[in-house]
Amino acid sequence: MTGSRQVRRYFTAYTFLLPSLVLISVMCIYLVASTCYLSLTNYQFLAPENTRFIGLGNYSEALRDPIFWKAMGNSAYFLILNIPLAVVLPLFLAVMINTGLKGGTFFRTSFLIPCMLSVSVVALIWMWIYNPVYGILNDFLRRIFSLSLKTSLLGTPQWAMPSLALVSVWLRLGYSTLFYLVGLSDISPDLYEAASIDGATSWQSLTRITLPLLKPSFAIVFLIVTVNSLRELALMKVMTEGGPVQSTLTAMLYVYKVAFQLGNWRLGYASALALILSGVIGILSLLYFTAMYGEKR
Repeated sequence: MTGSRQVRRYFTAYTFLLPSLVLISVMCIYLVASTCYLSLTNYQFLAPENTRFIGLGNYSEALRDPIFWKAMGNSAYFLILNIPLAVVLPLFLAVMINTGLKGGTFFRTSFLIPCMLSVSVVALIWMWIYNPVYGILNDFLRRIFSLSLKTSLLGTPQWAMPSLALVSVWLRLGYSTLFYLVGLSDISPDLYEAASIDGATSWQSLTRITLPLLKPSFAIVFLIVTVNSLRELALMKVMTEGGPVQSTLTAMLYVYKVAFQLGNWRLGYASALALILSGVIGILSLLYFTAMYGEKR
């Protein structure tokens, strides 16, 4: 009887979900199919009458496009800058909050505030912070270290991308911290009590209990950071437009520029670039899951 009741509950739930699932599936299939088709044409939004099928011509052009590969390199650099802070810092904060840090409720809330803001608003706030004339950062450096920025960090090729990475980490810090807090809540306090009775120090409890049991949460955060870093667009678009001298021109921003700014809005070529980037993200995700599965075996 219990099994039959559970089947009916699942059937009722999926019946209500079915219309939304069908709609989302159809939209996703249509969008992916349209993108694949456009990638095989020379479609230009401002000159649609010249559209013709060119096969793999866009992909061949992408392989010979130095700007695209520079943008891919910038995206990889942005990812490398993001991973250490975006993965480790939320873990540290979550552990501190979970151990009964005074004001833990305040910190839980404050870390989530940036997630509630639009990326454009966050970008404008940090542009003001980085401003060399009236920005908070320059004022802080001048008061504490007697230093003064002559130009904005966003206007310096060697500092522009690290500055954007810092904004990205701050923007999504709350989400990552929340994932770790959920993982920490699943760890039984009895394990720490048993370790304490056996004479384990706080460091030993952290390294031998907390971190090993947080591997699922770590895996989720690592994957989300990787995907978000490679598909980041709004921060670069609002804060730097890919400059200075293309030092912050990421792959997603280049796709956007090709599609909506350069020439006749080459949506065909932009679709091919977007599919290449999606393929790279998919391969990285597959390798990551393969490594996780191999480790479990």
